[in-house]
Amino acid sequence: MRIQVVTFGYLHGAAPEASITVDLRGRLYNPFKDPASRELTGLDKVIYDRVLSTDGAMCLTSGLEQVVRVLALSDKDVTLAVGCAGGRHRSVTIGRKVVEYLDDYEVTLVHRDVDKPVYKH
Repeated sequence: MRIQVVTFGYLHGAAPEASITVDLRGRLYNPFKDPASRELTGLDKVIYDRVLSTDGAMCLTSGLEQVVRVLALSDKDVTLAVGCAGGRHRSVTIGRKVVEYLDDYEVTLVHRDVDKPVYKH
């Protein structure tokens, strides 16, 4: 059984095939709205900390951890896809935090769109 967490941006293509997909568009703090944060990503501590400080973010990550653990009981591969608009801020942060919670599993973390240019709205 393999566990994979994939972060992505809906503006860069369709959601990847997954056991469960979470759409963060319109949810949590969006660093894109701050010009000073726009070029940063959820790999940067300031963005990571800011997104996780949003009301509900920690509850969301804890809940996703529990869902992955339940799905993993089936001994089948589990893929959690976490998407936001551009795939650089919110999805990356939430994906990273879920993987931290799953530290007793071997988990592959893929940031599909984190290196793509900031999508210009």
